[in-house]
Amino acid sequence: MAVATSTSPAETAADNNNLSTARANKTWAWAGIATFVLGFVFTWAPALFGVSESDANNPDLLFEALDTNSNLWLGRVTSGIGFLTVGALIVFASGYRRLLQQRLPDSLLPSITYAAMAATAGALIIASIFRAMLFDSIDTYDNSVHAAFYALSWDVALASWTMLFVAGITAAIAAFRGALPNWFGWLSIVTAGLGILLAMTGLAFPAHMPAFIWLIAASVVSIRARDSAVV
Repeated sequence: MAVATSTSPAETAADNNNLSTARANKTWAWAGIATFVLGFVFTWAPALFGVSESDANNPDLLFEALDTNSNLWLGRVTSGIGFLTVGALIVFASGYRRLLQQRLPDSLLPSITYAAMAATAGALIIASIFRAMLFDSIDTYDNSVHAAFYALSWDVALASWTMLFVAGITAAIAAFRGALPNWFGWLSIVTAGLGILLAMTGLAFPAHMPAFIWLIAASVVSIRARDSAVV
């Protein structure tokens, strides 16, 4: 004999509230995915400027290559995307730190991880400012200054991500202490090791690639994590 069950409006409302809270809890984790998408666009936008190597080495040719309507808009929009990247990274870093604090309450790892992400955000702000200065003041400075701003907006954006190797190391330690998935610990070792190796051999710019891989993995781990903290 089947027993009929019913759900009161109050219980339904409570379930909906719990579902909404659970989704809200993951807002910070999804900010990690947003950081990757926005950061990739911001970091690699200069590849779309159409500047050849010979142009980059000649301030006058560089100015001619950059001084087009499409490049002016692309440069200005992507400089803004750089600031959005920083905002998303700060949200993710804050939530990720709280997740680690829940699982490692007496450890310095959460603070070290947050400091590494904050350093990355600070470097990205500098890169965003240089790109904004390049395109917002393209009629103000001489071409040698434009050449410097161009190099800084490109190179600082690439190198900004290198400091995430510190977050990779702390993630590996946290994983081997049982606070994070074991596979994430091994991936963190590989990506952090690559970042350190590239930096030590004078190749800090391509170190952003293993940093991006780690960021995606950290975002996935955070999205799937239970007992996430509310931002």
